[in-house]
Amino acid sequence: MTARGASGLSVIAAALLGVSGCSHAPSGPAVAASDAAHRLVEQGQPAKAIPILSELHRQTPGDLSLARSLVEAYVRAGRVDELIAELSESARGKSADEHYMLGLAYFARSRDPEGPAIRELQAATALAPGEPEFHYRLGLGLLELEQYDSALPPLERAVQLSPARARMILTLARARHRSGDSAGAIAALGKLVVARPERSEVLAARQLMEQIADPFAALPTSERGTLEKSLQFLHEHDAPQQAIASLEGIAREHPEVPVVHTLLALAYEQLDDDGTAVDELRRAIDLAPLDGKGWYFLGEVYLRRLRTAQARESFQRAVELNPLLEDAYFRLGDLALDEQDPASAQGYFQIAAALSPDSVPARGKLALALQLKGDFAGAERELREVLKREPDSVEFKLRMGALYLDQRSRSSNVRDRERATVEAAFWLRAVLKAEPDHPVASRGLQSIGAR
Repeated sequence: MTARGASGLSVIAAALLGVSGCSHAPSGPAVAASDAAHRLVEQGQPAKAIPILSELHRQTPGDLSLARSLVEAYVRAGRVDELIAELSESARGKSADEHYMLGLAYFARSRDPEGPAIRELQAATALAPGEPEFHYRLGLGLLELEQYDSALPPLERAVQLSPARARMILTLARARHRSGDSAGAIAALGKLVVARPERSEVLAARQLMEQIADPFAALPTSERGTLEKSLQFLHEHDAPQQAIASLEGIAREHPEVPVVHTLLALAYEQLDDDGTAVDELRRAIDLAPLDGKGWYFLGEVYLRRLRTAQARESFQRAVELNPLLEDAYFRLGDLALDEQDPASAQGYFQIAAALSPDSVPARGKLALALQLKGDFAGAERELREVLKREPDSVEFKLRMGALYLDQRSRSSNVRDRERATVEAAFWLRAVLKAEPDHPVASRGLQSIGAR
């Protein structure tokens, strides 16, 4: 066993066997059989799943998801040595898939994973250099073994071959960060946010971003308690003057701590002293050039002072430095709407909604941008998502009615106009049921001859 120990290797195995999505998905009856096998594994009966998965894999040897599930079943059943022996004893030349499965199986075994596991995954990539999954698993294995520089080339290649796969991009960002390339990690996170990441991937990306640009890294431990009191004055007690007194004490002793200047700026902003707030934010930005939050707060000050060009530049710089700042994307989306640029607004609000999938404002604004572009189906989808979260919202029921009125007026297709009329009437009546004197809903119904 290596110095990493069995527990560390189990983490590696879990990472390598994790789902990242791949092509060649089963269809028809195979889907039901695959689902049944996965249920057996999750229910603690992996041995019963093995023959099902083995037969499915025999029928569709190119399905990498099935191959990975089969390895996982053997691992959970405690029979990984059996699988390794079976794959290793094959008389014929091994396929790329078989090398891939052997690599995963070797990683799951708690002895000497570095040699045979990496060799098998390298063999898989050599036989199928166009398959991103092989490059990804090789890079992930090297990353988990803390061979960061070696992990970068296969991960770069995986993302190059499959640029829209969020999990691969996230792993590349991790590898770049651990190899000392913070700028490259941030660039990868910028690609991640437009790749429709899952909630778990967003959470992991936020954690990585905090490691890259930790706002408290330069703060001496001895000042943590004072800073916490300052935060309480600022956010809990609405006492910005007391917060300023406390923060200025830290700044006198430790003038090079950026987060102190950022918090001073927020306190002065509460006192409507925008000039001092800007000065403090500029100081924070100079001290922490990789922290996009300072640029975001600076953009908020400029926006409040109606200096929209400078606000836009600040928000854009903020998301370049920290691609996880959904509020900055939201502001950029609003500015794009003000400039009658719904296409750009759609892009910004899509990222904001991906970063905060439960955000009603982000989805509502995304729906508006889609509607302005004439994408009524997309706007309807987003509004229905909002209404799932807020089923009693009069505002969004009215928005649905207005959407269908707009679609009705812009459509030349008779059937589409008829459907839009029926839907508009339904939603506008729902508004009037909640608020019988609602003038906009009443006028909307009158416009289509409904009551």
